[in-house]
Amino acid sequence: MMALALLLSLQTDSSGLRWSEVDGQYLISADIVGADPRKLFGEIATRSGRKLVGIEHLPATLPITLAFTDRPLSWVTQAVAGSVGWHVQLRSDRIELSVDDLSRLSESELENRLQAACLRALRNDGQNADAPRAELALGTIEERRGNVQAALGHFQSAVERDPDGELAPQALMHAGAAHIRLSQHVQAIECFTRVVGHTHTGAEQAEARLQLTRAIALNGDGRQALFLLDSLDQQSPAANDDERQTREYVRALACLKAERRAEALEALARAENTGASPEWARTAHELRAEVLAHFGRNRDAALAWLAAGKTSTGEAQAQAWIKAADQSLLAGDAVGVLMIQGLAKDSTAATALAPMAELARKRLGLSKHSDGAAGDLLEIAWRAMERGQPSKALAALEQAYPLREQREPEARLDLVLLYARALGANQQVDRALDALRLEGSGVTDAAVLGRLCFMAGSLLEAAGRHEEAFAAFGGKL
Repeated sequence: MMALALLLSLQTDSSGLRWSEVDGQYLISADIVGADPRKLFGEIATRSGRKLVGIEHLPATLPITLAFTDRPLSWVTQAVAGSVGWHVQLRSDRIELSVDDLSRLSESELENRLQAACLRALRNDGQNADAPRAELALGTIEERRGNVQAALGHFQSAVERDPDGELAPQALMHAGAAHIRLSQHVQAIECFTRVVGHTHTGAEQAEARLQLTRAIALNGDGRQALFLLDSLDQQSPAANDDERQTREYVRALACLKAERRAEALEALARAENTGASPEWARTAHELRAEVLAHFGRNRDAALAWLAAGKTSTGEAQAQAWIKAADQSLLAGDAVGVLMIQGLAKDSTAATALAPMAELARKRLGLSKHSDGAAGDLLEIAWRAMERGQPSKALAALEQAYPLREQREPEARLDLVLLYARALGANQQVDRALDALRLEGSGVTDAAVLGRLCFMAGSLLEAAGRHEEAFAAFGGKL
């Protein structure tokens, strides 16, 4: 907390609280050693004209020491209560005290309480020496919640409040990581450079140099990044598998930017052999996609970009979809392009994907229509079934079926029925029945149920399951 409230030894002398009133508000000062918090709250309640509630249920505590000047009543009550682990609520007519049993609070509730305490402390005394610590705590909370821009603001404030202080390197490390997530690589370089040269940088030194190398590589200078990484490996060898893995990912990135793609692929393989790393998942997929594309493995590159898209959000995800579609076209996978268009229909990638999807339709001989990717795949499947190619039809329908929610009710029913028919033609009758039952659950329209049951009966009859077929034709799915 921002209060200078420290638990000390059993000293009994107390100088008491000094009260003043400004514009109808109490301001309290103190320079107290060895005070009994019960007596302090008794005086606060008496002087402020409030009833003291709950103090009789609180356990005995050690004396406390407090030093502050001209603080409002709310600040003082929080300071006294917080110093002995009590929870206080200041009401207009009473002061409520209880044991602050943090063990009963969820992680989210603890986080909310910490955030509120830090914000209150900054509002009451933003010039206090502990202000950078409060900003750092707030930034960490926002970072954990995924609010990168908000977190960055707090980390920057922590540094601005005390740029030469002990907490500055830690705040700068967090700020640099936030800049990387926001693709602000120049600013990330500035942050990590400051950490490397900071007076109070200790254990962060090697990590700061590694992250500086990463930021330089992301900014496009692979050769300098490799030089810095080689120097780091010589001066501070990796201490464990996690650190070695991170360095291999950075090396793969640097090699790619330096157009040393074979070496990039080797470094990526070494990194992934160490195990999965959620922090590097998106970067690993992007690295793999770019290297595979360079070596002409366009289909594999498209899959890697799809994987990158699934681990990204916002503009990064949109760019991954676009690159996946581009690689699919190069691989001759027109159906894949239409699937990607369906995935990206609500993203900023939709406009860029439209001409790619149109080209894919031309390659497949499809006409223009407004049904989207599911409609294109449905047309492919119809044609395949007509030509006696049920496996090809099912391959298209396996991609179209998950998109059935995009279609109008009648068109959706057509898709489900064709899907069931293709499954039956591929000797997967039970899967076909599952799809028909799922579609029929909750349906009250007799005509729709009739069509679903008729398809189920036809498939069961063709499979020689006559008793089940009879029940289906009778209206039982």
